[in-house]
Amino acid sequence: MAPLGKRRGLLVGLDVGSSSVKVMSLTEKKRGNYAIESLGLVPLPPEAIVEGQVIDPPAVADAIRKLMDQVLIRSRRVAFSVSGSAVFVKRVTVPATADRAELHESILWEAEQYLPFSREEVLIDYHILESASTAGQVQAVIVALKKDFAQMYLDTLHQARVEPAVLDIDAFAVQNAYEFNYPELARSRTVIALLNVGATKMNMNIVQGTEPLFVRDAMVGMRSLTELVRAEFNLTYDQAELAKRGRYELRMEQIRPYFQQVFQDFGREITKTIRFFKQNFQDIEIRRVLLSGGGALTPGFKEFVQQTIGAPTELMDPTRMLDTSAVDPEFLEEQRPALAVVVGLALRRG
Repeated sequence: MAPLGKRRGLLVGLDVGSSSVKVMSLTEKKRGNYAIESLGLVPLPPEAIVEGQVIDPPAVADAIRKLMDQVLIRSRRVAFSVSGSAVFVKRVTVPATADRAELHESILWEAEQYLPFSREEVLIDYHILESASTAGQVQAVIVALKKDFAQMYLDTLHQARVEPAVLDIDAFAVQNAYEFNYPELARSRTVIALLNVGATKMNMNIVQGTEPLFVRDAMVGMRSLTELVRAEFNLTYDQAELAKRGRYELRMEQIRPYFQQVFQDFGREITKTIRFFKQNFQDIEIRRVLLSGGGALTPGFKEFVQQTIGAPTELMDPTRMLDTSAVDPEFLEEQRPALAVVVGLALRRG
């Protein structure tokens, strides 16, 4: 989505997820080289954000405010992102024209043909894919976001006393982190599936080079596994979170059937996404999968995704090209794949 301001300095990355809030600020050591200056995470109550909806704005705002103070970030200008059923992403093709106003109207008209919402309900932005466009046709990625959904987050951020400067979507924040940290892959134009798995949502962005070919969000997340384990073994939410990562007194053999049950839900959504992708790109094969998000750390999930998609799958390292010397190594090792969105946002300027 478009920047909400005119200045072009580095912004503070603010990832407001269903299970936690993460914040990161970078400093530019020399052109194109960045170091993590500040990084922090605070958990949210399970009921604070449900399926992307901010149910308890004061609790979320308070968490953001306290976290910003805790990690000693002075700037309050942030880049944040959203995802879910209120977000619509579509790649479109329109006739090329030298008249920019005419091209703008043509892209918006094309967008309206696919919108699942009325035009009056949404904010629309687009990005022209220069490398995919030809003399006769222009390809663009359109993003539509429901106004009331965006306003809900903006109100919460204002309550937290931060200044939203850039509004992004999770899938593109992950792509930004990917392009920065895996430049050799982006240059090679290898087709990569960027799969970001959170507590209640999954974002899948299939990219070729720096071009997003297909983007889809699915309302499936690893919180459902936590809830299954919690209910079955009469645990607290925090105990169930530890158990699903093998850090509680339960043996993995006891809870493995619940893993498979939830993994099958992911499998259906991944398969559906690939089927939709193939309707537009029949001859393109996914060559590699990069997993990110807290859910990517679930034991056995990486192997399940590799089997489902049929391509080599690995955990994404969104700090691969960053100077991380100021960050606690233990914290970084534990959270690394979960930092993809906040890294992508912290690299934004606005």
